[in-house]
Amino acid sequence: MFRDRLYPAYARFARPQAHQKRHTTDRGRMVQTGLIISAALGIDTNLNLIYQLFALLLCLLIVSRLALRLHPPNVSITRHLPRFATDGKAFEYTLKVTNLGQRVETDLQVVDTLVIKAPSRDEFQQLVEPGEETRNAYDRTIGFHRFMWLLRRKTGITLQAAVVPDLGLKSTAQITITATPLRRGLVHFDASSVHYPDPFGLYLGLQHFKHTQQLLVLPRRYSISAHLELPGCPDARAGASSASLATGDSDEFVSLRDYREGDPLRRVHWPSSAKRGKPVIKEFQREHFARHTLVLDSAFDDATIFEEVICVAASLLMKMRSNDRTMDLLMLTHHVQHLQPDHTGTSQLKALALLNASTLPFDALNDACLRLQNDTSGCVLVLGAWDKARQSLLASLQARQMPVIVFLICRTADETIELPAHSYQLPIGQIQDVLGGL
Repeated sequence: MFRDRLYPAYARFARPQAHQKRHTTDRGRMVQTGLIISAALGIDTNLNLIYQLFALLLCLLIVSRLALRLHPPNVSITRHLPRFATDGKAFEYTLKVTNLGQRVETDLQVVDTLVIKAPSRDEFQQLVEPGEETRNAYDRTIGFHRFMWLLRRKTGITLQAAVVPDLGLKSTAQITITATPLRRGLVHFDASSVHYPDPFGLYLGLQHFKHTQQLLVLPRRYSISAHLELPGCPDARAGASSASLATGDSDEFVSLRDYREGDPLRRVHWPSSAKRGKPVIKEFQREHFARHTLVLDSAFDDATIFEEVICVAASLLMKMRSNDRTMDLLMLTHHVQHLQPDHTGTSQLKALALLNASTLPFDALNDACLRLQNDTSGCVLVLGAWDKARQSLLASLQARQMPVIVFLICRTADETIELPAHSYQLPIGQIQDVLGGL
């Protein structure tokens, strides 16, 4: 297509430029425009006196640019980022600006800069800008708006400039910046810039403070109906295991009782034994819960569906994380990866945030799923396609009487896909409605 031929030019346009030393303000652009007009009209100095306006405007621009070099602000900047952010949800972080100079600093602005990454050719071909179908034929053909949308998305976060209050001598101001992530994964902060005006307000000088940091953006999550029940129940299968499988000995204390022959010494309650003058034993009740496995499909090429598969998987993992349930994560990267939840519940989300589509065939998951039969109460399949390999996995699990629930993400609701019982088709654009109404 024609827009694919334009991709190299767009990619060159997106290459990071060297740090600029100044910006022109609106007032400065107006003066520059007046300078050009007066130069054109005042060529013949014998006809009019417009050349004098040209000389005045030229002197203003020269003095403004020199003033930026004479008195740059002497400040330092420190950035404080949160531990995580979530795709699509605005968050706040702070910048601390400290005045190190011997004069009061006024009219300063602070801008954070990010590492700019151009989208790959495959992403430019496959990913479609939201609302692109409403653009005119010319815009759809050249694809410039799509490229700019992808460029912002690859950069990762939208930021705005923040105004710094007047800084007294050796004082510090804390600036709060609101940012909105545009995708999951790592976002790379490059530097912070201080913008300061010249005395006439024609130019903004720039000071760059190199301060590289990374922020992990977790996948977007959907709200899921409270009525959703996973396959299997706590005591129905051998997968109903004690909490010690995931978190160590988690028996719940019930009461104290007298010592019986054969009781282990580690259960002796020594303070009570000392009071009574005879051994007293702590009695526990072992808690059981349903342990499930979420199987995530990452072995296909559709980038749009792949992102939704990750969002649905993240939503299910967080929904089912409760006191009496746990959910393992099984997925394909460059190998079969099996992740158990940690105490904070973020290890699986971090893995999903950094997940890329796998080049391995989907069949690589079959053996891993079947080996988990004795350790899980049921399987949740989150799929991005419905072909023979995925149908074969479902049939193998059902043949072993494994309770299974399937979530299939598809392009539109018009796709005629025959799914088994306890399965849900999630068309893009309607995923929240379907999950919220389960």
